[in-house]
Amino acid sequence: MNQLTLARAARRCTGAAAAVAMFATVISLTVQAQAFPSKPVRVVVPFPAGGSFDVTARILAQRMQAGLGQNVVVENRPGGGTVIGTEYVVRQPPDGHTVLMIGTSHHLLIEALKLSAKIDIVHTPFQGAAHAVPAMVGGHVTASLLNLSDMIVFIKAGKLRALVVLSPTRDEGVPEVPTVRESGFPELEAINWSGFVVHSATPAGAIARLNAETVKALNMPEVRDNLRALSVIATPGTPDEFAALIKSDGERYRRIIREANVRLE
Repeated sequence: MNQLTLARAARRCTGAAAAVAMFATVISLTVQAQAFPSKPVRVVVPFPAGGSFDVTARILAQRMQAGLGQNVVVENRPGGGTVIGTEYVVRQPPDGHTVLMIGTSHHLLIEALKLSAKIDIVHTPFQGAAHAVPAMVGGHVTASLLNLSDMIVFIKAGKLRALVVLSPTRDEGVPEVPTVRESGFPELEAINWSGFVVHSATPAGAIARLNAETVKALNMPEVRDNLRALSVIATPGTPDEFAALIKSDGERYRRIIREANVRLE
């Protein structure tokens, strides 16, 4: 489980965690015209280096290289709430050589918390956990919702205190912390997932190859152990399964955006 951590800085720091499913997948449906890959594969992470998404991408990239027969290079393109990295991938040739790492929207989960708990929280955007965690530890922000793996060291050191986990069950990393369901907010229960996507016009053969190599990597014992150290449970899947998850979460987030009157600025 890649855990989300809601935290408060200063003396009453907090943390929240949510189960994360790693789906080795990519989406698309066209015909492949040439052997794939024919050059290095780039994995674009729309967050700064050092966060859990970045580390997860690098763990997988390292293991996928042998099977693909090409270098797999991770590129960090943070900013704009992941828009910069996402738009960059969309502008690249749809040949499968540029992959985007995507994940759950923490901002919208905070908006869901505001609605359910009937509290007012001012959203302070950060370019990933690498910037948000120091701000919390330094007492510059009151609370944050992040992956548990990004905060566990500070929680164990007593600098941040976990309050609630968003996962259906308690996390073994912080077994004393209750779930949102136990805390009276079952509607906030969420799975914090991450995975790979490509341009929708990517050839089917390239997608199949990427999926096969990612699944192979996720099934390696050393990869599963490394991910578990980040509170990530490796859950290989198919492109169709991942597409269904994205669709389901998309419907939930659209409802939150509508009810919370979230606007782009």
